[in-house]
Formats: sequence, C-alpha cells, structure tokens
Amino acid sequence: MFPSTSHEAPARVRRARARLEIAGRALDPNGIESGPDPETALSLLDAAAVDALGVLLGAPEDLSRSDLREALVHSALLSDWDKQVVEKLLDETSRASLDARDAERVVSRLVVRVDVRRRSARKWRIALLVLLSLALLAGALALGLERLFPPASNAYSWRASSAYGDFPRQGTLGQRHDGLTFHTNEEVHPSFEIDAGKTVPMKTISITNRSDCCYERAVPLIVELAGDDHRFEVVGRRDTPFGTWDLSFEKRSARYVRLSVAQKTIFHLEEIRIR
Repeated sequence: MFPSTSHEAPARVRRARARLEIAGRALDPNGIESGPDPETALSLLDAAAVDALGVLLGAPEDLSRSDLREALVHSALLSDWDKQVVEKLLDETSRASLDARDAERVVSRLVVRVDVRRRSARKWRIALLVLLSLALLAGALALGLERLFPPASNAYSWRASSAYGDFPRQGTLGQRHDGLTFHTNEEVHPSFEIDAGKTVPMKTISITNRSDCCYERAVPLIVELAGDDHRFEVVGRRDTPFGTWDLSFEKRSARYVRLSVAQKTIFHLEEIRIR
C-alpha cells in the first residue's frame, strides 16, 4: 500500500514503546504521581499508535492522521473494537471521549503485535541466511567432492577421426591439451568416439564447446550411442552454436558415444561428461 519504510521501523518501534510506557505511568491504578496527566497520556498513546500502525501498515512517517485512519479502515490488522478505539484516538476532536485505560490496552496490543511481527521477520531473515549459507556450503562441498572424486566418465577412453598439430588423436576424457579434450584437422564429418569399456547406464551427456572462439565449427552436432555391437543410434542433434549443451534422453545402457559434425569443418571441444 505504501513505500517500504523498513529502515525506519526499529526507531519507530522503540519510540512507540517509550511513549506507551510514559502514558501507562499516568494511568497506573496505584496512583504513581511521576507520570503525565491523563490528557497528556492520551496524546502520548495517540503518538505511540501512529508509530505502531505506521510500522504495521508500512506507512511513511509523515503520513497524516486522517490518511492513517483511512488506511486502517481498509485493513484487517485490528478487531472492530480495537479499530474503533484507534480511530477515535487518532481524531483529536473525539479523543477526549475515550476511556484512557481502554486506549492504553489497545495501543499496548498494537505495540506487542509490532514486536511479534519484527521478531518473526528477523527469524525469517536468519532462516534465509542459514539456507543461503547451507546452499553455498553444499555448492563448495560438491565442487570439492567433484575434484576429489571426478566423474567416472573422466576415465573413458576416446579416439578422434584426426588430430591437428601436436594434439593427441586418442586419450581419456579427463585429460586436456591446451585447454581442449581434442582438436581435429579440417575434414568432412569429423568425429569423436568415446568408449566406456563396457555397457553402462547413460541419461545425460554434457558437452562444453571451445570457449575462446569458433562455436559454429561444432554444429550441426550429432550425438549417437551404441552397445557392444557398435550399432549406433542418434539420441540428439544440435543445429545452433552453443557454449554448453546438456543433452538428456531416456536412460539406456550403452558402451560407445559418438559425436560428429555434419559438415566440412574443424572439430574441437573442451569437455564431455557422461552420466
């Protein structure tokens, strides 16, 4: 309803509590003489109500009492009785008709409600911070575990259709040469074949393209799977350039994965992970 005033809330709540306490001393049934007179007490209760309502409604501190009463009418913050008392308290012409003790009880409930809401909000903020911290910790732990226990596919062997310069033509997926897993010569339909050594369950192949240039060389990219019989079946095709392509498919058992580009091109990738 109103612009956020969360940065003002702590000061307004402290002020509401202090005004409520001073007003309460004037209305003490034991007749303590140190507090203000009942008329001043009602004025203090009015000011305490303004602060408490301002926090509950998210109203700016300079909002007029008439606007605050209007906002209160359309809210469900208070019971009908409490709302009537507060409306009279905020209206200087009708304030004198109020029973000061009734007004103190209503404003006291208001201030308590503000405290409860602030404590609840603080608990939620703490819970959120804890969850974020746990998420960061989980991410760091996952990264650490991945380094300690790399994916099983890192040990899979591979063979490329050709090798450019001093790049290897075969190796294992965990190895890198100048930041790349492999690099072919320019040729028609260059390919890269991975051998898991035996049939294993597969459902995701994550392919990271060369990151410094030449994304377009890796498309159209065709991904095929085969079992021990070496009979390949297409499970995915990518026609647009990409940075990382996470290809998912229905889980199946396979031994071989073949990546090939359906054009005359140079083929190179940074990383391939199979899960």
